[in-house]
Amino acid sequence: MKQLKTRWFGGASLGAAFLMANSSIGPGFLTQTTVFTQQLLTSFGFVILVSVLLDVGAQLNTWRILTV
Repeated sequence: MKQLKTRWFGGASLGAAFLMANSSIGPGFLTQTTVFTQQLLTSFGFVILVSVLLDVGAQLNTWRILTV
């Protein structure tokens, strides 16, 4: 009988961890820009909201691909 080789998905997990770490940099950077938020008010708040929504979508898509 042939033994089945098990595959190690460490590379995919490491890639996912790297993407998650990089995507968490964005909101941290945006929270330090309160001066711009005070000056531009609603328009900059909308940019932050869109950025967070795109970030969540990208993270969900990454994990959906990895868990298939």
